[in-house]
Amino acid sequence: MRQTTNYQLPSWDSDDRILRTDFNDLTEKTDTALADNAAAIAAETEARETGDLYVKLAEIITTEDEEQISINMRSMDMTPYLYLDVLAESACDGELWMQLPGLSNYTELSLGGGSASVEYLAKAAPNNGGKALLCGRIYDRTTAPVHCLSIDSSTGGFYIRDCYSVFGTVPTLYELIFRSSTTGGKLKAGGKFILHGMLK
Repeated sequence: MRQTTNYQLPSWDSDDRILRTDFNDLTEKTDTALADNAAAIAAETEARETGDLYVKLAEIITTEDEEQISINMRSMDMTPYLYLDVLAESACDGELWMQLPGLSNYTELSLGGGSASVEYLAKAAPNNGGKALLCGRIYDRTTAPVHCLSIDSSTGGFYIRDCYSVFGTVPTLYELIFRSSTTGGKLKAGGKFILHGMLK
């Protein structure tokens, strides 16, 4: 059975076996995508009506340990927003990394000049009460490279990082992935992952 590109919905060929579980998965994914899109539209409308241009687009609070957390933006219209802000706060094994789907190579700029190849668009290490705190602003979202200016709690105080996806790679910004830097590592229960957009 094939799956659609964006939401991995089932797409049956004539010789495929049709199962009830496939239909249930399809309706659940469709319902979630429609609800997410409706919530994003309602939040944008309310923000414009009240004059508050800072819109909460998504929030995930974990109730159990997870290998990976994803903020899915496939059903959100990102065109009304100048930039996106990300707040991630989670205890984890190793460091907390934020990545884009399908990309594991980024460039980090140093404040003194120069650059280094890294595996994250943003990162933070557990420091504040055992949690990693990552605040990031994503800009230049529609062309290569995708930039993220972030502040994290890695060094006992706060550390500013400027990372971007590799030149020549045009990522589709439809998902943010949060995971541990450690193979098999977990993000602990009680983590908070929030995405805001600043309206134009």
